[in-house]
This record gives sequence, C-alpha cells and structure tokens, in this order.
Amino acid sequence: MVLIFAVFFFFLHPKIYRASKNSPTLHLNPTDRFSAADNMASAVSGQNAAVRHFVFLVHGWKGTHREMLYLETALVREARARRCDNKVIIRTAKCNDDMTQDGVAAGGRRLAEEIIAAVQGSGTSTVSLVGNSLGGLYCRYAVAELHRRMNDEDLGLGDLYFNLFASVAAPHL
Repeated sequence: MVLIFAVFFFFLHPKIYRASKNSPTLHLNPTDRFSAADNMASAVSGQNAAVRHFVFLVHGWKGTHREMLYLETALVREARARRCDNKVIIRTAKCNDDMTQDGVAAGGRRLAEEIIAAVQGSGTSTVSLVGNSLGGLYCRYAVAELHRRMNDEDLGLGDLYFNLFASVAAPHL
C-alpha cells in the first residue's frame, strides 16, 4: 500500500531531471519542471504529442516481473482514467527474472539495456524507475549506466529525461 501511495504521489508531482551534456552528473533543470497532470492534459489535447513517459517497475531478489503486476495494473488503470494511456507506457522489467544472484552491476546493466531497447526511436521521452528491494539497487545502477551512455548517438535515445526514481526497502548504504 505504501508503494502504491508513493508511486501515485510522485506520478502526480514529478520533477524532470535532465543529463547535462557538459557534465557527468545529473542536474535538476528548474525550467524543465512541470506538473504531470498538466503535461498529460496537453498531450491529450495534441500539444507535446511526441513526448512519451516510460515507467519501469523492477522486482527484487529471486523475483520475477509478475511480482509487480498489481502495481502495473493500478498505474495502467489510473493512466486510462486520465485519458493519457497512449502517452504513459508502464512496463514490468523482465530482464532480471530468475537472475538476481550475479550482482548489482550485472542486473543494472541488463535493466539499462531493457530501458534502451524500449525507449529507442521514441523521440523525446521521460523515464521513471520504481524498484523494490534489490530492484531499487538495479534501478540506481541503471540510471548511472544510462547517464553514461546518453550522448551515444548510435543508441538513438533522442531527448531522454529522468522523471522519478523510487525505491522501497532497498539497501542503499
């Protein structure tokens, strides 16, 4: 229940993080802030039609993508209720199903590859990552990996913005 509340809270009140091309760190760009409700409303009305928002739900240790299906269903239902389901793509990450014992780096790289495969060719996109337990560590590693590879023209990522990173019960130390 707490996870659903946290995701809906951040889903409705996001800040966009953009990777600066001149710096290896992520910066909050105050001019890029927007309300998700305003952005979704403008997407429905035809303005900003090229923007897609990808939400990746990542399971924990010894898990599979099926563990996140309830949350995926709730988010899809909310997106449909707001008439923005064609702009919000919610996915449960499948890349680490039954492969969680080879380390955070390996799982994070697999997650980054799955995100790149989903986002490629979509133009301007925002990405949100929600991880449970070990999935939170995978998400954190994937953000760093995506940021490192963001300026690689061969990937075809277009303008990629980070919207939300949320982890529940992840051992960030």
